[in-house]
Amino acid sequence: MTANQIKHLNFSGGYIDAKYVENVENYHIYNRTIVVNPQESDAYINETNLSIIPAFSSTILNDTVIKEAKSLLLLEVVETKNIGKIVFESGWDLLGNFPDSDFPKDVPLWKSPQDEAGII
Repeated sequence: MTANQIKHLNFSGGYIDAKYVENVENYHIYNRTIVVNPQESDAYINETNLSIIPAFSSTILNDTVIKEAKSLLLLEVVETKNIGKIVFESGWDLLGNFPDSDFPKDVPLWKSPQDEAGII
């Protein structure tokens, strides 16, 4: 499999850049990014002292290189001003508006567009 196969996730937009990266090798994280390791194995960070992102955990990284991982979810906030407006982007809706939800419609809990990213 080719290294660093990137899939942009459905809830990427003007406020959040969301990616699923498979077969991670020497992948540079330039800006402050939430890095989620959804795998049963550790992800390795290429720093002076080799660090890890443990299985099924996350961290925030900035200007570093992921040496190796099976896959990662990367969430970078690209626009912080008025980030609450993200709910007006395509696919966002109140959780109570979904047909399979018993959640109260008057509670302002929003759900983003859904996507598939690996199998756990």
